[in-house]
Amino acid sequence: MHKQQVIIYPEYSADGLGSAWAAWEFFGDGAYYRPYRYNDPMPDFESGAEVFVLGCGISLGILFEAAINAERIVVIESQSHYEEKYLDQVSAQLVPHNLTFIIDSSRSACVMAWEFFNHAKTPLLLEMIQDHNQGRFSIETSSDVIAALNNRLPMDLMEFGGISLGELRSEGKALNEQTRRIAARLMKARHAVCLGDVVGMAINAPPAFANDLGLMLSMERGSFGMTYHFNGERNAWLCSLRSNGSVNVGLLAERFGGGGNERAAGFSVEGGASALSFLGYANLVRIDRSES
Repeated sequence: MHKQQVIIYPEYSADGLGSAWAAWEFFGDGAYYRPYRYNDPMPDFESGAEVFVLGCGISLGILFEAAINAERIVVIESQSHYEEKYLDQVSAQLVPHNLTFIIDSSRSACVMAWEFFNHAKTPLLLEMIQDHNQGRFSIETSSDVIAALNNRLPMDLMEFGGISLGELRSEGKALNEQTRRIAARLMKARHAVCLGDVVGMAINAPPAFANDLGLMLSMERGSFGMTYHFNGERNAWLCSLRSNGSVNVGLLAERFGGGGNERAAGFSVEGGASALSFLGYANLVRIDRSES
């Protein structure tokens, strides 16, 4: 009997879609593709399936439980805190034999997924996603390409595979110019914020401005920049952190149950729509407008 393959990837994420497409280039329609939203339950799969979890940030406990019914589970992760937790579990001999982790915080899940499934040169679009997600911006026009790609989400895997980089560059350039103009105006509402014992700058702003505003704020303060907004569907505050390299925001995000890499990370805070529920989160997040 043919084995079932299940691909689980982050929904509404360029990195997630790129990871799923890397698997699709290998399996095609022979696998099941399941989009996943952070903190949701593990998607269902048939007993004995091969399951590939690509950059979803699913907790170890859920993965251990899922491994009971799977032939094997392969987890590809770019969040550094997974490696520490995984190694702790390995030393305690608690990791199921059929659960494998591939973890590298210096790369994005889509690039690792491509290298895992395919024996070919990594496509430029995936390298651009990695360049943007890692906060490197070392590939010319990657910021424009990813801005346009994010603007087109959601899209199916066939559309992703046939996308034109030239069209994305042109479309993204216009989007980024507009974003930068709006970001400059939003900067007037910036304020100081303390995460744990590190003080940075923050702004209540839509997620589309996370990179531009986050970097502008981090450079102004010399530490980190944070954008945050309330998501009514998830009943949670979603916080994005950016750094110019002076602060490891991945470690900061881990303190609040999130994760990421040194330059780009995030976490969520569940609670009501009132700003007070966010500002009073276990006394861990403190905003001081007198410093702005």
